[in-house]
Amino acid sequence: MRVLVVTTLGITVNSFLLPHIEQLMADGHTVDIACAETSDLSIEGLVCPPTVHEVPFSRRPLDPANRHAYRVMRRILAVGRYDVVHTHTPVASSIVRLAVRPKLNTRVFYTAHGFHFFRGAPILNWVVYYPIERFLSRRTDTLVTINREDYERARKSFSARRIVLMPGVGIASRKDSSHKVSPASFQEPATGRFLILSIGELNRNKGHEIVIRALAAMRDE
Repeated sequence: MRVLVVTTLGITVNSFLLPHIEQLMADGHTVDIACAETSDLSIEGLVCPPTVHEVPFSRRPLDPANRHAYRVMRRILAVGRYDVVHTHTPVASSIVRLAVRPKLNTRVFYTAHGFHFFRGAPILNWVVYYPIERFLSRRTDTLVTINREDYERARKSFSARRIVLMPGVGIASRKDSSHKVSPASFQEPATGRFLILSIGELNRNKGHEIVIRALAAMRDE
């Protein structure tokens, strides 16, 4: 099977997608990558480095550069004749779904790493992103959501052929004895204080302010 992994920026491949690519290759599939800023890719460790297509995606949906990205993406899909395109990030995924043609018999898998529209999101996010995602869902074979809110909204309003929930963010609400971790393992040896690590891109939508305010509200026990 020929698979094309698409994301707006190459750094997303490094952060999230390398294990998936390695597994696909180990299972005997051919995997290529399409993204912008290919110099950021760290794929030297792969046994069989994939073909990398540089596509001039812009993270700004209305950037004229995305028109060129659409034309480049159409050529890549036409020549590559991929069985599956697994696409990530809103802009790249929108362009991919517009570029795929039915005659190519290419299945489109779209992992939504959290929709930009959600309860409490800025109205501009709803105006820009919601209509696009709803319209393009009809050109999606499988939509993978990573939180319950996105999953329920997609089931109610979107037209993807298959919609699945793969929880990727949060804390398990049920205890699992096979993954039990002692709180003591998170304590700083010298003082016994707990160490808390919050990881995410340093921009407003990652919610670092919420973490800081929550820590300030915690009791000192």
